[in-house]
This record gives sequence, C-alpha cells and structure tokens, in this order.
Amino acid sequence: MTKAGFSKVDITKAFTYKACGYKVNDPLYARCFVLVQNDKTQQLTFSLDYVDFPEPLVTDYRRRIAKALGINPGKIVIHSTHAHSVPSLANLNPDHLVKLLIATAKKAVNKSCITSTAFIKTEAGKGFNLNRRWDSKKNLGTVTVIDNNGCTFKNGTAYVKDYVKNELKALGFPKINVSASAKLDGTLDPDLTMLLFKNNHGKITGGIVRYASHPTFVAHFQGNIISSDYPAFLLKALEKHFGGDFIFLNGCSGDLRPCSKNYTCKGAEYFGKILAKKLIRASKSPIFSPLTKAVYSTKKIGLKTRRDFEKDINKLTANFWLLREKNTPGSLSKMPIKKAREKDALRWINDYLIYMNFTIFKGNKTFITRKYWPYELGILSLGPVNYVFFQEEVFSKMTTYIKNHYPEMNLNTVAHSNGCSFYLVPNNEIKKGGYEYTASIFEKGAFEVVQNNVRKLISKCIPGKLS
Repeated sequence: MTKAGFSKVDITKAFTYKACGYKVNDPLYARCFVLVQNDKTQQLTFSLDYVDFPEPLVTDYRRRIAKALGINPGKIVIHSTHAHSVPSLANLNPDHLVKLLIATAKKAVNKSCITSTAFIKTEAGKGFNLNRRWDSKKNLGTVTVIDNNGCTFKNGTAYVKDYVKNELKALGFPKINVSASAKLDGTLDPDLTMLLFKNNHGKITGGIVRYASHPTFVAHFQGNIISSDYPAFLLKALEKHFGGDFIFLNGCSGDLRPCSKNYTCKGAEYFGKILAKKLIRASKSPIFSPLTKAVYSTKKIGLKTRRDFEKDINKLTANFWLLREKNTPGSLSKMPIKKAREKDALRWINDYLIYMNFTIFKGNKTFITRKYWPYELGILSLGPVNYVFFQEEVFSKMTTYIKNHYPEMNLNTVAHSNGCSFYLVPNNEIKKGGYEYTASIFEKGAFEVVQNNVRKLISKCIPGKLS
C-alpha cells in the first residue's frame, strides 16, 4: 500500500537576514513530498527556495534527516529551486534549517494517504524562455545575457547590441571597447508539467510542478530583497485554485532564463501567475489513476575534477556577470574567510566561491584536492511519470538528449538536486567559451559522462525501448 503526503514550512528565519539589511518580499519555503509504504517512510523529496547547497552540506543534511525519520539517506532528495534573491550561506543557521526539514517531513508523513494521480503536460509557449548564452562576433566568445536591457526584439527573436560594452563600462572598465550583435537562438525547454494528487474523498492533496528557467527576476536588479521569485507565485496560485500543498522542481536550466521586460518582484509575480493559469487551463478534465507503485532508484559515479582550475579562477574577474556582485574572486582569494563572509556586499555567488575554496581547495595556490567528485543520479517513478534528478546546474541539452532517446516516456529532468558545485557544461558549449565552464570544477567531458550514465539508469529502471 503506497501513500503520498505533502507539507511545507517557512525557512526564512533559518537565515540571519536582518543583520545584513535584507528585506522580505515573500518568504522562503521548504516543501516536502513523502512516499510511505506499509507505514514506513520510503522516500522524501524536499524542494527548498534557495540558490544551491554545496554537496558536503547536503550530504550532512541527508544523514541527519535520515536518522530522525528512520530512512536510508540515499532515499532523500534535497532540491534547490535555484531562487537567486536569497541570503548567503554565511547567514544560514544549518541546525535550525535541519530541524525545520525534519519537522515538515514528519508532518508530510502524518498527512500521507492513499492517492490517485493525474499528469498534466503543457508548454509555457513562445517568448517565455530564452537561452541566455549568445556568441559574440568579437574575441569574447560566448557571453551570458542575464536580462533584456539592451536587447532588441524583432519577429519574436532577441538580438543584443553593445551589451557587453555597456556592462563592462558600468562596472569600471571604460577602456574595454567591445561591440557585438548576436541572435539568442540556443536550446530551449518549453515543457511545463504538473502531477496532481487526489485522496479517496476527491480532494486535491498537493502536486509536483516542473519547469526549467532561472528564477532571476529579483536578485540582480532590486538589491537585498528576499524572494522565492516566480516559483513562489506559481505555487501560491495553484494552491489557491486546487487546495493542498505543491512543490516546485526546476529542470535543466543552466542556460535558460525568463524573457521579460520587467525584472522586479512584480515581474516575478506576473510570470508565476501566467504559468499557473496555463496549468489550470490544461487540467480542466484530468484523468486520475490510483498510485499503486512508486520507486526511487539511484546511480553513483565519480566525475574527474579539473587540474587547470587555478588559472580560470583568475579569468572570472573579467566576466561581467560575476562582476555585478561588486567583488571579484581575485580579491576574495586574498581576503580572510571570516572577514569575507561578514561582508554582505559579497552576496551569494562570491560567498559560494569562498565556501568552495574553504572546503575543497587548500590555500590560494594548491587547488582541487579530490581527483573524482562524487556525483549521484536519481529516478523517482510515480506510476507512469518519472523524475530524473541531477546534481549541479545542468544545461538544457541534457533534457533534449533524454527526450530524443525516450520520446514515449513521461520523463521530467530536474537539476540542482543533492548538491551543486556549479555548472555541468556540454563539450560543444565549452568550446564556445563563457563563464560557466570557467567556474566549473569538472573536467571536460563530464557532461557526456553523466549523459551516458543517466541513459543506463533509465534503461535499467524504466521498461521501454530506445528510439
């Protein structure tokens, strides 16, 4: 007998945000989905409104939660929605956070019941997402465009002119003269899906929503404002309409972002509500089937770490996207860790680099000490619907690859799960350049190694034929 349950808890107070001048627009939540079989907790999926948690932290969280719930740590998924407008790790009280996660997991277990599910699949539609990487016509290679300022739209396509020049000038590099125009025409993932759960009394108990796009409406443009970004407003609208508690899972969106002319809290709210309306419209006549089988399977591999990371750390200082954070990694490497963590101006991205330097680097000259980085893949099968979990910030090409090989299956890719150490970049994108590989700790070919292993895991766990 398989039961499913949902719950959520406000985790904003797990961060000492007030001391750093943050203001709360909307709270950060930890949302939990639980599977119970024969009165024993079988699997837990958490979705946290946060940018990312490094693998060492997540491993510790999973161990502590597992002990409290009497479950194997390998059966726990801790997913980050990748919301950017959040306090840094330095402001986190990890013990408080773990207690909240344990409490909401127990609540979900207590609320679990026999359910039926209905899978809703639609598309966000043209113009909702952009591939944010574009190829400049000068010597900068591929640069990531995080907003539409300076973009021109013509016939449904976005073009950029003088973007990099203006960005670098604003950041204090007036001598760098770069002018380029380019078409934003990379891989996109329009899929917008929802798995609804209904109890024996016909009441909706919750749902799992999956969409792939950066939640970056607020962080880069409105200062120290705490917000869960568009996923918060998407879920709020669905909960108001259906009832129950919903969780959000972000897909392989390493190179995807929302397309909007209003990068503010109001813009995030509008974007989230529009996505919710699309799902509600697509679910007018849902077909429910009893949830009789649910399985979570994993595969662990080791990814080679880079030997040339030290030189690329210095390259990061020339990347305008990181420079938006007002401090360069070069200056951070010379700053004592404690002092750097106390500086609110560092924001989350630079604090993350410091954390990595503190945990996997030694000093400023001897870098990565692990030859192989632990990497875990997971598949959660809920009847005919499957969620494929990846660590790291994965490019959308992974989703395209899986859809092409398994077109007949309901496979939903989910990144930012069980730890993240920056990007997982395809070889063809590495050749183009860009900060994503510069900031990655993985050797070239890591994306393709994961690609091959996830195909093996899918073939093993899910009956079906390769196309």
